[in-house]
Amino acid sequence: MTTTHFDRFLSEALATGRESDTGLGKEELYGLYTSWCLINQDRPQPAGPSGRH
Repeated sequence: MTTTHFDRFLSEALATGRESDTGLGKEELYGLYTSWCLINQDRPQPAGPSGRH
């Protein structure tokens, strides 16, 4: 199975298995994603028409 740009971001930047009552909103998640891209010297992909990546 090929790992995509977004798969890499999710596996490297997000913690799983944490109990939390709050999550990230769309803007916060995209901000985390663009920061991750900057750190990894990668170009962020634009949000889709519905705001999804």
